[in-house]
Amino acid sequence: MIPTATCQYCGWQGPADQCAPLRNAWERVQPGDIMPAGECPECNASAMLDPDPDRPRIVIDTTTRPESATHFPSHYKARALSLVATIPHRKFTLPVQAMDLSVNPDAEADEL
Repeated sequence: MIPTATCQYCGWQGPADQCAPLRNAWERVQPGDIMPAGECPECNASAMLDPDPDRPRIVIDTTTRPESATHFPSHYKARALSLVATIPHRKFTLPVQAMDLSVNPDAEADEL
């Protein structure tokens, strides 16, 4: 079965491989959101994969962990990522070695 996607804005529906790569993904997708298949080929809005009960789902959970930021200046915040893959009737967590170092908006101006 060929995976299909549907646009959230204009309603386009078609093969998921016709979707363009998602630009600015981390600005458009928040932790806990479902990752779009890509951008709609007609209007560039997010196109979501259509439900398929046999397709594994992957959820990325980001958690801010202050103890993981001890080796970085205080104006950075570090987020450790954990990956949860759900396959029908089974659920497991995979460790991921990744960090998101972004500027902490709460930092004092003289620290920057």
